[in-house]
Amino acid sequence: MKRLRDLRLIATLAYFLELKVYWFVKNMAQFELYFFPVGTILGLYTLYFLSKTSVKSLYGIDSNR
Repeated sequence: MKRLRDLRLIATLAYFLELKVYWFVKNMAQFELYFFPVGTILGLYTLYFLSKTSVKSLYGIDSNR
């Protein structure tokens, strides 16, 4: 019974992470903007590439958003 509960927890966590990875990366890039100068450069670079339609399609995000 415990093993089944553990497997369900892992499956739920994997599903949650799959849905939220794009938004987590985007929020972390926005947070990096506060750390001048390196964080600002990395944050802008990350946000620029996250806005591309090819990257959004890799994450399974609709490109019209």
